[in-house]
Amino acid sequence: MVEEVLLQVVSSPIKFGGRARVNDKTLDEANIKEETLVVVSSEKKDVLVTIYSDMLIEEGLIKLRGEDMRKLGVKDDAKVTMKEHSSLLKKQTLG
Repeated sequence: MVEEVLLQVVSSPIKFGGRARVNDKTLDEANIKEETLVVVSSEKKDVLVTIYSDMLIEEGLIKLRGEDMRKLGVKDDAKVTMKEHSSLLKKQTLG
């Protein structure tokens, strides 16, 4: 079952998107493994990023890169949700 967690945004000094960092306890809470593709959602949009664990980030925070924050339409301290990405296409068996 996919768990969804509510997180507060903290901006990363890196502009290019595609990666985000959260505390390792946040990953455990969401039942997500490090280096997994996750969906981060604001009220307006969703982005796909690879998630990494960082013990220096406080629990309940997500460090997003500038490009991803712009796509989501969020600034520092905004609330977003994060959940593991699951493919919308079902695998077909050959037979």
